[in-house]
Amino acid sequence: MNSSVLLGRYETLPKLIREQLYKEAENADKTFVYIFVLNWLIVSFVTSITYNTYLLGIIGGGILTVAAFLIYKFFKGTQISRVLIGILIMGFSIIMIQQHYGRIEMHFHIFVVLAFLVLYKDILPVIASAVTIDFDSFATDFWLDGITEDGYNVSRTDDGLGTLAAGYNEAYWTGNGTGRLLSWTNFGNNTS
Repeated sequence: MNSSVLLGRYETLPKLIREQLYKEAENADKTFVYIFVLNWLIVSFVTSITYNTYLLGIIGGGILTVAAFLIYKFFKGTQISRVLIGILIMGFSIIMIQQHYGRIEMHFHIFVVLAFLVLYKDILPVIASAVTIDFDSFATDFWLDGITEDGYNVSRTDDGLGTLAAGYNEAYWTGNGTGRLLSWTNFGNNTS
């Protein structure tokens, strides 16, 4: 795979390929607007039921969805759009995890989102989303440590490991992003 494609630098490619990749990126952006709306409905009316966290889903998800629509409107098809969508889509994972006070099942949304980011044919949105989750996981451990709401520990590392668990999460997501980068880079080198 050409590194210009992998890193989303389409300007250096032949005109026909460049135009096709920009068109595919625009289509992926449009698809992500629909994905954002679907996620907004999910965090507003499905994952919010268990602990009555409707407000977080409606307001937080609404902000993410409006931001995605504005990015699509003003930056569709660009690398800026791809990276910002990669960052923002993780907001829904963060909301779901927070709505369930760290329940492990809500973390699986991250894997689903990473699978959809492949639509972009660009590694940078994947890296941006991994860094977003790294930051959230690590920062949340410090900001929410010891805080309770309705008798539930708000910290996502309620397993006695504290910062160590956040470090594990950060190492995992960094390794995940690095592994994807290396596998995509090496994929193009197999020209036999």
